[in-house]
Amino acid sequence: MKKILAGKVALVTGAAKGIGLETARQLGLLDAAVLLSARDATKAAATAWPVAIAPKPIPLDERSRMQLSFIASGTKYRAGQ
Repeated sequence: MKKILAGKVALVTGAAKGIGLETARQLGLLDAAVLLSARDATKAAATAWPVAIAPKPIPLDERSRMQLSFIASGTKYRAGQ
């Protein structure tokens, strides 16, 4: 698979299971720097390695505008870019 997303950062919400988890895996295969978020960070932590670069998944309730704004502004910082 081509590494077409090298140097890009992806924040995947709902990454603890299902479509979110598979999306994170596929982005990782394309060489994106993947940050995981989920409402239940404990569940996401169990699936994080080796998909994500964040040492801990980011707890996030996607229904909260304040949390979304905070996460969006800090995503590149957490990815080291």
